[in-house]
Order: sequence, then C-alpha cells, then structure tokens
Amino acid sequence: MGVVEKCAMEVKAGEINKYVHMCRFVLPSLPAEARQQANSDS
Repeated sequence: MGVVEKCAMEVKAGEINKYVHMCRFVLPSLPAEARQQANSDS
C-alpha cells in the first residue's frame, strides 16, 4: 500500500492527526474540513 492510499484510509477513519505529517505533503488536495482539523491540532 502506498503512502497516499494509507493516508486516504486514515483520513476516512478519522485518524488525520496521526498522519498529518504525511498527508500535508502527499495529499495537497485533502478535503478542506480535513485540513482544518489537522491544522487545529497544532
């Protein structure tokens, strides 16, 4: 499984914060709500 696929699965599972460091770079087209949730974590 590639990083992008894994990241997408984790995002769907509500684990965006766990993989935000990857998602931020490999999935620039993440849904806005996912990006906001990730950004609010810091």
